[in-house]
Amino acid sequence: SRYKSGERLVLYFFGGGFVMSGDSGDFEFAQEMADRTGADVWLVWHKLLPEVTDKEIIESVITVYQEALQRYKGEDITFFGLSSGGSLCLDVCVYINEQTKAIPLPGKLIPVSATIQMPPTKKQSETMRKIGKKDVMFTPDYVMASAKMMSLCGSGGLLGNAIAHSWRGFPKIMAVYGSHEIYYAQMDDFKRKCVEDKVDLKTYVGEGMMHTWVAAGWLPEAKQARDIIYSYIKEKD
Repeated sequence: SRYKSGERLVLYFFGGGFVMSGDSGDFEFAQEMADRTGADVWLVWHKLLPEVTDKEIIESVITVYQEALQRYKGEDITFFGLSSGGSLCLDVCVYINEQTKAIPLPGKLIPVSATIQMPPTKKQSETMRKIGKKDVMFTPDYVMASAKMMSLCGSGGLLGNAIAHSWRGFPKIMAVYGSHEIYYAQMDDFKRKCVEDKVDLKTYVGEGMMHTWVAAGWLPEAKQARDIIYSYIKEKD
């Protein structure tokens, strides 16, 4: 619902590599999230590359967030995102910190299967090649091609590369990955970044799970992960 009915709000960012929109599964997930947490959930439907630039994507999301801040306290808002949407949770906070300091940050971030570095480092790439034999969604070559494609589509490095910026002052984070997904190769760097910038981090790893497995709500493992995510959303500081 766009109108306030609860005390908490989740801004839900769909995945799709910033070039594809969400689908009916996102609506179903968002509805379940609202039902299970008692929070209002806004599914943020933003424009895509190459129709707009990365800066325009981020600023359009911030416009929605500013509208949300008229109804909810920042501390009562959670950013949740799948894949590129998970990256967007971090990218928007980076942009607010660097460009629009007058806007308060949300209370929580829940990035699921997010990339934080594009292109990946040599060490990450080597780990991705090992994991790639198990990932049923993506290959390491896809990751490299994706970074190139985003550049050609008008991305100026503002999306999927949050680790290159300061995270100081960030809200607490629950990062969710699958042990058999390509981007799990960035988990150690995610942890290191949070330690360096003093960010409260919880992690949840689905053993044997692929990219964005949490979206596959029929899987027992996804149901278990969703229970944990919903509890995290409902937590009060």
